[in-house]
Amino acid sequence: MTATKVLQCCLGLSLIIALPAISQAAKCSGYDSEVVESVNVTELSKGHSVTVVRSYSLLTSENSIYTLGTGECSAVVLATPDGATRLTGHCVWKDKDGDTYSNQYEQEPGADKTKWKIVGGTGKYVDKTGSGWVQPVRSDGKMGVFRWEGTCN
Repeated sequence: MTATKVLQCCLGLSLIIALPAISQAAKCSGYDSEVVESVNVTELSKGHSVTVVRSYSLLTSENSIYTLGTGECSAVVLATPDGATRLTGHCVWKDKDGDTYSNQYEQEPGADKTKWKIVGGTGKYVDKTGSGWVQPVRSDGKMGVFRWEGTCN
């Protein structure tokens, strides 16, 4: 997997959360804008490598409380000799009040979307749940914009 492909698949995997301020599940959506801080590739043998991508993230949403959260994401991409890649990662964001929320994400080999789910939060984000998908909209290798959608509580 080329460094550009890794950045395209990993930038928005950070993924990618939005939760409305209601108790029932509701559709949520928005954008994740990311800037890559670092990429570290370790090739163990031809076609078998691990790539770690660290990025800064800004989430926006018009239909959830998860808007203007800033934070960091880390993704790990495993490339295997058969050409398959598997991606996993986590993000954590902080809002203007200092409350935090986090997610985890994964992309199976051959998938065109990355799955995300909420895994924790503080303050107003305690006990929030949600899951969905994220997909790249635009990426130049160092910066990217990603569309996310899901169901949030």
